[in-house]
Amino acid sequence: MKINISNKVYRKNLNAKKDFGRRLKAYRKAANLDQATYAIFKKTSPAYISGLEQGNLDVRIETMEHHAKSFGVHHYQLSNPDFPIPALEQMPAAIRRVAAQAANERKKKANEKATKKAAGTGIYKTGMSKALHALVARGFFTKPRTTKDAYLQLHPGVRAGKLTAEQQQAISKMTGTLSKGRFAKLLDKLEPLAGSTAVRFVQKASTQGYEAPGDVNVAAEKKY
Repeated sequence: MKINISNKVYRKNLNAKKDFGRRLKAYRKAANLDQATYAIFKKTSPAYISGLEQGNLDVRIETMEHHAKSFGVHHYQLSNPDFPIPALEQMPAAIRRVAAQAANERKKKANEKATKKAAGTGIYKTGMSKALHALVARGFFTKPRTTKDAYLQLHPGVRAGKLTAEQQQAISKMTGTLSKGRFAKLLDKLEPLAGSTAVRFVQKASTQGYEAPGDVNVAAEKKY
């Protein structure tokens, strides 16, 4: 019986690369690092780390040991699926510092996102026009309303007398949205009341019964 030794060796090497890649990925995730952050830590590229984790690259013992040391283990431990992956607290100080920095960066981005959401920026980017169409369809503009009225209607948790600079900017952008395009065909733009600089919008009589495109959840009608 003839055995193709070269094919068996190739398959064995391929499986070894795949196994190493899976383990490297598991260790990286245990350190709460994405590929980009880990690549910076190892002074290489995310594409290279991705190639290693997918088992697409040849791996030498030196390479395995280089990555294993980052997690405080030896190369044969990192590659061993039965060896328990250490908790982040047990890993070397260097990678713990990187993990802490990454966590702080994620927290910072989450806070920025929350701030933008509170200011209406997120809604403006992802569906402000749709939300305003829903207000028109519900008859919100059957009587003159300012953009601030509409903004507060969409953000019931915002207090009218304590608007931040970002919230005021969002209201200004909303005014531009209501002044053009389809909204210009749905709403009349009225002059500000005496002593005010806020323009008002009121639904045109010819557009009564207008139906907004799609379903949008907006706050319950307030009394002004």
